[in-house]
Amino acid sequence: MAVLKSFDVQPVRPSPALSSPLTEPDSGPSICLQCGAVNDGGQWHWAPSPAYAKGIVCPACRRVAEKRPAGRLIIEGPMTQEQLQAICALLRRRADREQRSHPMERLIEIQHEGEKIVVTTTGSALVRGLYVALATSFKGSLQIHYDAQADCLNMQWTKWRDCCRLLRQHGQTTQPHNG
Repeated sequence: MAVLKSFDVQPVRPSPALSSPLTEPDSGPSICLQCGAVNDGGQWHWAPSPAYAKGIVCPACRRVAEKRPAGRLIIEGPMTQEQLQAICALLRRRADREQRSHPMERLIEIQHEGEKIVVTTTGSALVRGLYVALATSFKGSLQIHYDAQADCLNMQWTKWRDCCRLLRQHGQTTQPHNG
């Protein structure tokens, strides 16, 4: 698994598994029967639906129903209960903000699995945005892997220990260099 510093990781192709008569708009505007997002000209947005819009199930609702993420962020490392709650709240705020302007970018779920958090999303752009929000608040390292077969961007972020506390402890046990 390679460590990348670029945030410009794009899926190679759209998933053929998301194609069906209920998910692919043919021509003209369409509206998702589950969430109400409107597709007009290939772009999904939140807007009033034209009366003649065709009812379909959007790709994001389909991914949520199938629990088939397009993005996965695994968060590991030493965390207090307060940090865990802060991280989850931060991720939810960022996802809510993103979903308001991009209807196809949604959280599927946030799971606590032992000492790690697994976040799944309907889009790869959201998982990158969640990582950026996390990285600006906490120090850590990132590994990125795109699984073309599953059409999923996997990001593993490991929180570093409290470096300042460790440096303070180390400074107390060593003698200053006078030299």
